[in-house]
Amino acid sequence: MHKLSILLGLTGSEKSKYAAEVAWSIAKRAKGRVVASHVVDTRMAWELIRNDRSGFIGSGVYVEAYENFCKSLRSIGSALSTKFQTIAEGQEVPTTVLVEEGSPVRRLSDRAAEHDLVVIGHQPRNPRSKEEEHCNFIRYAVAEGLAHECPRPLLVVQDKVYSWSDMSILVSVDHLNFSFVHACVEMAKILGLKPNLVALASGTREESPIAILQDLRKAHPELADIDISVQMLRGITLQEHKPFIQTGEVELDWRPEPNTLLVIPTRKTGGHRITVFDTSPDSFVKCLALPSIMLWPEEYTQLDIGSTAEKQASTSVC
Repeated sequence: MHKLSILLGLTGSEKSKYAAEVAWSIAKRAKGRVVASHVVDTRMAWELIRNDRSGFIGSGVYVEAYENFCKSLRSIGSALSTKFQTIAEGQEVPTTVLVEEGSPVRRLSDRAAEHDLVVIGHQPRNPRSKEEEHCNFIRYAVAEGLAHECPRPLLVVQDKVYSWSDMSILVSVDHLNFSFVHACVEMAKILGLKPNLVALASGTREESPIAILQDLRKAHPELADIDISVQMLRGITLQEHKPFIQTGEVELDWRPEPNTLLVIPTRKTGGHRITVFDTSPDSFVKCLALPSIMLWPEEYTQLDIGSTAEKQASTSVC
């Protein structure tokens, strides 16, 4: 019996509700458990209110405003925790609720190492012009920050998600990491999904798509029972096709079926993290058009199902 440990980033939003539903659904499939963490963003609260040095008025009123603001945020967190726990009791999934303080991206990233999967709701942003971005500055959404920092597979949910039957794993034929592929296939088995491999070809290699498939089968006979297709990337700056993102850097005549969980690998290069499309993970999440997507850091290749879940058994409930 597998015990998948899922960390849920919890807020009071509709998108977080969708994410919770997905987390519980996955936990039921995998006989797992959910740990929901609501992080009171005290760091950003201070960034919004702070007054480093006295100018026209002293810092006292700013400190008082900050303390009152944090008090309100803590009150919201307490109410959210109570309501969520009540709903969780009807899910037939072991669920723990934590209320923490600090930077949500940092706290969730640090806690993620104790789990097998992180699920987060995301409010998509409407594309803005440069002028609008400058006049209406919006900080990173938590999902965008986690896309860079999270050390575990990150499932981003931004709409109602219905049941999956398949998992499509994207890879680049120019950069194949089969340890990552094997880990994804193992996750698909745990979730009861049929895995398939979608190999993205940029056209820079001389082999034809058929030859690429033959090479993959020959080099990795363990993929014999997994469907593999090759899709051509004709550019990363054109705007005509937008299968995954609302405004775009990717041109690809392919889109996963509604019942498919799409997995996109990310990797570190030159001190930065990029996706299989050589795009920044946060910009990808920012313009995501699908209801959900899983971003998987390639360096995470060992699914230690069971031990991480057992570590959470003694965690107290708020």
